[in-house]
Amino acid sequence: MLDHFVIATQGGIILWSCSFVALVDEPIKALLKNIVDTTMYEKERFAVGEYLVNWTASNDLGLIFIAAYQKILQLSYVEELLQVVKNSFIGEYKDILKSKSYFLRSVSDSPFLYETKFNTIYKAIESNDQYNRRNKATKPKSFESSDKYQNTMQGSKELIEEMSKSNPKQLEEDPGFDTPFLLKSQRKSVKMRAWDSKKSKKDSASASESGSKGKANRVWSDGTLNKDMMKSLDFNPNASEKSSLNESKSLDEKEKESLIDSKSLGKRASDGTYQVAGMENSNEISLNDDSDTEAQPSWSYGSIGTFFKNLTTGRVLTNKDLNEPIFQMSQHLIKKNVASDIAKKIAESVQQELVGVRAGGMQKISSLIHPAMKNTLSRILTPSTSTDLLRDIQNINNTKHRPYSIVFVGVNGVGKSTNLSKVCFWLLQNNLRVLIAACDTFRSGAVEQLRVHVKNLAALSPNESKIDLFERGYGKDSATIAKEAVGYAETNGYDVVLIDTAGRMQDNEPLMRALSKLVSANNPDKIIFVGEALVGNEAIQQLTKFNKALVEYSSTHVKRTIDAIILSKFDTIDDKVGAALTMTYITGKPIIFVGTGQTYTDLRGIRVSSVVDSLLKD
Repeated sequence: MLDHFVIATQGGIILWSCSFVALVDEPIKALLKNIVDTTMYEKERFAVGEYLVNWTASNDLGLIFIAAYQKILQLSYVEELLQVVKNSFIGEYKDILKSKSYFLRSVSDSPFLYETKFNTIYKAIESNDQYNRRNKATKPKSFESSDKYQNTMQGSKELIEEMSKSNPKQLEEDPGFDTPFLLKSQRKSVKMRAWDSKKSKKDSASASESGSKGKANRVWSDGTLNKDMMKSLDFNPNASEKSSLNESKSLDEKEKESLIDSKSLGKRASDGTYQVAGMENSNEISLNDDSDTEAQPSWSYGSIGTFFKNLTTGRVLTNKDLNEPIFQMSQHLIKKNVASDIAKKIAESVQQELVGVRAGGMQKISSLIHPAMKNTLSRILTPSTSTDLLRDIQNINNTKHRPYSIVFVGVNGVGKSTNLSKVCFWLLQNNLRVLIAACDTFRSGAVEQLRVHVKNLAALSPNESKIDLFERGYGKDSATIAKEAVGYAETNGYDVVLIDTAGRMQDNEPLMRALSKLVSANNPDKIIFVGEALVGNEAIQQLTKFNKALVEYSSTHVKRTIDAIILSKFDTIDDKVGAALTMTYITGKPIIFVGTGQTYTDLRGIRVSSVVDSLLKD
């Protein structure tokens, strides 16, 4: 049985609540405090004392729907209840919620009289769940999840591999493993390699005496890196065995021209701050934020406009009138690369605004559609938090006297290292001292790539700035490297630490655990997700699973999620900018930059009006 249900704002103000029993540990208050302070993952189960708390949010209206119940109960219908109540409550009080008029009323004069409807919904869903549980056959346990499977050869092998990955020392300390046998096998392999090495020396000596070049013998390794192997992996001609914190600032003019696009250079503000260029708007409909005249979208006379052609007769618009046009509107957004589920939700939101509106006889229906659609899209894309990174960096440097740390995360191949270097160029132009931490110890060539970037950026940066690379090679723990880098930066007076991480798919649990460990151990000031502008529905899975992993695998009580987004490859999508809308809608976090090319200056600030224009364009 449910104990408590609350509807509140994301700022922590309770709009409506229903209690079935008295609560002991105040789980609702604890959850609201965590949401306000840390921005938790939306569908996480939050535990407080003897209670579990499930919740969901409406980013459009800034609402949170919360259900609390005892841990001992297995309530499978809570998520369904939250979703149904969310849709019902928003549908019934949409006008009050959008106007925010409830803030002007006293507590005793609350406009939300929702108890009767809630009880009806709750009883129906609870009864349906009980019926399903009585008639549902229990699924047998699979053989792979049983203890007998671990006694098989394959099961034992998987168990040993899992334990060796999580803690290599466990094999030596655990009395359940035959450590002498493992060590004996390891000594045998070493002896075989030594014998093979002697043999190869004899063969090479005979080959040199005869003057002929024979086939080189294969060198077998036990997986550890030695000094010679590290040298063979380093393809940088200027690399040395010393620390890579001192790079040469020598580039000729042709090389500098290839690294900077003069057309995409930013501008200096009146206070001397270097600002990245904004998004170009030349091929889009002009929609200035301060313009008094509304620019009409081209589709208002196209596919959607035709459905409204016969509605401009002074009648009041109803859901029946709008069903077909709203469907066409959602299809239009999907063509712009908006995720299908998000497109439907946005179209339904616009429909709710148009229901009950009277269409004048001489009034164009596009004058009704366009403002509603534009307002909805602008509301979603407009940042709710600060996007001024320079101000945040200066604040941390001056108040806490430490460097500002930023972690770049994302899936494989989206351009994390490239966009990190672009952000670094922007910071260097503002005379900041930047340290790049090479925490991608998995991908071959990742450290060398950053070393080249550091060399180029050092040659392009002003004399007042500073750029260095902190790296510990491959095969090391990325969380430890990041912590050492932050400590080094604090000791040596750096302003910013940019932490590069390995690309990982959102379903790869070991790598996601490693990322959560890095975040938990270092608690960075900003976690930036780098995503491709080309993705559609995949963006939902990437962002939600990254956020979920950061929360679920965190080893601290402070739960972190993604703070901001950089969209890469934005120059390849023309006007299909739907990924920007999808990612912002899912996370409620701002897109601070978009990548538009391969040079260091191909980083632009996002302009909400430009994105909205592209989404509305046919």
